[in-house]
Amino acid sequence: MKDEIIDMINAVKAMEHMTLPYVDFSSAIYTPKRHTVESYRSQQRRAKRSVERTEEKSNNSKTINTMSETNTNALNTVLDKAGLVNETKVVLHSAFSQFYQQVDEIKALANDLVVTNETQTDLMAKAGEMRKKLVKVRTQGVDAKHKELKADSLAYSKALDEIKRTVTGEITTLEEFLREQETFKERKEAERREQRKQERIALLAPYEVDTQFMDLSLMPDENFDKLLNDSRLAYDGRIAEAKRLEEERIERERLEQEERERVRLENERLRKEAEEREAEMKKEREQAEVALRSEREKAEKERKAAEAKAKAERDEIERKAKEEREKAEAERKRLEDELKAKQREEQEAKDKAAAEEEARLSMGDKAKFEELISEIDSIKSKYTFKSKKNQKNFNDIVNLLDKVVSFAKSKQ
Repeated sequence: MKDEIIDMINAVKAMEHMTLPYVDFSSAIYTPKRHTVESYRSQQRRAKRSVERTEEKSNNSKTINTMSETNTNALNTVLDKAGLVNETKVVLHSAFSQFYQQVDEIKALANDLVVTNETQTDLMAKAGEMRKKLVKVRTQGVDAKHKELKADSLAYSKALDEIKRTVTGEITTLEEFLREQETFKERKEAERREQRKQERIALLAPYEVDTQFMDLSLMPDENFDKLLNDSRLAYDGRIAEAKRLEEERIERERLEQEERERVRLENERLRKEAEEREAEMKKEREQAEVALRSEREKAEKERKAAEAKAKAERDEIERKAKEEREKAEAERKRLEDELKAKQREEQEAKDKAAAEEEARLSMGDKAKFEELISEIDSIKSKYTFKSKKNQKNFNDIVNLLDKVVSFAKSKQ
């Protein structure tokens, strides 16, 4: 392989100092007609000899641009503007000057030929002959020569392009091979850096380290060891903190549950006390009524005489009973208000604490929240009361519980 590359380099260098021959490509696109190429070369050789003879006769370096013939002025102007080399100008002048000459000759005759009468048939016929000559000059002369030379020019241009493509392809392949040899050390170093980077990324991965903006491939070993150790410590700290927060959350929920149970038991105790007081007052009223009836029966005969006294006694008993009822009702209301105030304060404290901690609580409370709603709703079927007053109070409480349940469900 090395010898082949050296041979290719020597061949490229040799091509820089050699004249490329005409290339006969196998493709039909790049294969011009042989007679066209030979004609083009023959014209070049003839034109060159003509220039040499002209230079010998005039002893100067006249070119095609200084031709003085009248019939070639327009051709010389076109060739001068084209910016061609002298040899190419000579070829084109030799190929097309004859047509300029023929056109000038016909033009000189045509200028004097003007038909003014329908009877001038000879002039009409002469004009037809001249026009046919011009058609012949244009089609068989100018067009044919243009087609001939342009075909050769296109083939020549395509040959140059193909030569450039093949040589450039060889050079590009060779350049790429030599570039790989030239940059061998750099590529190996880059591979080692990439391997070092991937190894270090794998070591840091368990500790959730963002390495996007770290140049791990060039980081010294002592710096990376420190980074790895610091990352491990930071990760362990995060895990410990998460565990601590979880334990705090569990303990907080336990305390909240104990508090809810304490409030429930307290409410139950207050309810029982109120019921007991109500039963006692009812018993007292019943006993008073029995005593009153017995007294009325006993004092029926003395009713008229003791009516005022009996009425006073009755009024006194009723007053005392009323006072007892009002006192009991006031006490019940006071205890209820105290309970509500305490519950409200406790609820406000809980709401505040819950609001502060809500952002850090997990979304796994849904089941417990639904259980709370279910427990509140189940209270409606837990208790029954015999007195109308307590039945009414309990119905009011049930209505409030329904509103609480609806409110809680709307917050899910």
